[in-house]
Amino acid sequence: MAPLRLFVAVEVDARVKNQVRAWLPALRGALPFTRWVPMDNLHVTLHFLDEQPPARVPEIVAGMHRVAREIPPFSLRLGPLGTFARQGVPTVLWVRVEGDVAVLRHAHRRLGEVFRDWGYRPDARPYTPHLTLARNGTRPLRSDELAHCAPGTPMAWRVNALALYRSELHPTGARYTVLARVPLRGERQGAEV
Repeated sequence: MAPLRLFVAVEVDARVKNQVRAWLPALRGALPFTRWVPMDNLHVTLHFLDEQPPARVPEIVAGMHRVAREIPPFSLRLGPLGTFARQGVPTVLWVRVEGDVAVLRHAHRRLGEVFRDWGYRPDARPYTPHLTLARNGTRPLRSDELAHCAPGTPMAWRVNALALYRSELHPTGARYTVLARVPLRGERQGAEV
């Protein structure tokens, strides 16, 4: 069987997706990006696992279950806009994820540790929790351009599960399918998480 392109993420609930959908026309009118992420694809990546054999999926899900027993449900919200850039031109427009970010970072760290058991090597770059909105900027942006596009309403949601996604690349863009949802079952332990 052909390998599967996989990643582990937390989902964004439908209400927040609808809020982002309502915000999108203002962003598209103000910011110079050529490829906007479909609202159904919105998620907060924890680990991109790249191509994996289908037989590895149960092992990945088992690792997610191990970590989910340690992680309590938590809340996230969208913060200010930011970009990743190459030579001054933004390649990605994103929204910073705020809220219970310490819990999100703990989940990221623990998943990386558990996935090492089957040979996964986590990205060496620091984990930057974000939600990607667009790609392929056409010119440099001034910081005030991003500040003027801030959302008018708070966008927050409760995270109750980890999700394993399959990513299929198509000429029209990536299509994501949730292969497994693993409920979070940990108990809140204050600042330890």
